[in-house]
Amino acid sequence: MSNKGVKFNKDVFVGLVLMGPIVKALIQMGSSGSIQVLTGLVKIIRTALVEDIKGEIPRNISLLRSEDLPTRVAAMSCILEIAFLGRKEVAYGEDLMKKLMDV
Repeated sequence: MSNKGVKFNKDVFVGLVLMGPIVKALIQMGSSGSIQVLTGLVKIIRTALVEDIKGEIPRNISLLRSEDLPTRVAAMSCILEIAFLGRKEVAYGEDLMKKLMDV
């Protein structure tokens, strides 16, 4: 009996995430759980996902003003991960540094 198991193909996973509605749905939900999942995807997929979601960054930034503390914490974590991986243009283009300083 062979115990080879199932191999994980990261390229297929990344393609499905980038082509599907998953990322936009997570951002639209705006809950702490959905933003934590988004942060995990950013960590796994890295720059390709940051490039894909750069138009949604203002929505994520707006979650920093949520009344729900876990949502604010998740949004901050996600934004910092995006800032770490993203290009300077993304951070400066969205006026991210100023908005973070306001928080």
